[in-house]
Order: sequence, then structure tokens, then C-alpha cells
Amino acid sequence: MAEVEVINSDILTEVSKESFGGVSCIKLSFEKNEPRFMDFQLNGSKKKYEMALNLIGEIVKVFAWDPDGEPGKWSSRSWFMDVIPITIMKGSCKVCGVTDDLLTYSEDFGKSWMHYDCKFPS
Repeated sequence: MAEVEVINSDILTEVSKESFGGVSCIKLSFEKNEPRFMDFQLNGSKKKYEMALNLIGEIVKVFAWDPDGEPGKWSSRSWFMDVIPITIMKGSCKVCGVTDDLLTYSEDFGKSWMHYDCKFPS
């Protein structure tokens, strides 16, 4: 089997259990890309479902699989095999200077970051 990157970088917006093609599946929804599905009966799918729930709101990469010699067989049909987070080094808040995991607001498409509370003080 050949691993194929089907989504290079997108925000995971929702993870749900749905039926796709008559099969009980995990459905991943994204900000920019079409949804991707995984058969919920596959070995390890329950663990991937739980992991994906923790990635909602994160930027991720998504991979599918195709049999050797059959490019596009599964990857072109909205299936996925794995979803992984893309780590972004955000640096420190451009307002208060603190570096932590709470930097969630950017005005320049991710070049610099701020705490939400620093940008919108109460």
C-alpha cells in the first residue's frame, strides 16, 4: 500500500460518526477541504476517532492509502487513513511578550500571535 497525502494543511472543524456509502464511518470535516471518511470497523479506528476529537480546531495533515499499482483507488474517493497535527511555533505574544500555549489570535495570517485577552481586554 502506498501512503498518499490528501490534505497538506487545513483546520479540522468537526469529527463525527456517520454513514458513508452504507458503511459506519468516522467523518472529518475541514475549513477548506471536502470531508474525509474512515471505516469505523477498521483496526485502530476507535483510537483514531478519539485522537481526532482532540485535534478539532488544529491545523492537520491527512493521509490516505492506495494499493501499489492503483494510484487514486481510495485517496480519490474521500477516504482517509491517518490525521496528524502540524506543529506551529507561534513564539511569544506581540502584546505582553509571554510565550505559552494560549496564543490564539493573529492579524497577519500567522506571522505573529497574541493572546485573545491581550487583543480584546475585558
